[in-house]
Amino acid sequence: MKRVSTTLETSSGRNVKFHDNYNNQNMSRPQFVKEINNGIHPIIRS
Repeated sequence: MKRVSTTLETSSGRNVKFHDNYNNQNMSRPQFVKEINNGIHPIIRS
């Protein structure tokens, strides 16, 4: 299972709502970006 799933996307394709599947937490885009910047969700490039 993926750690984070996108739950809402704008009509232009921007992801705006997210769900952390490990701790069952919903996040807004600013909350998710803050957690990425704090190292909670590392960026994994494929």
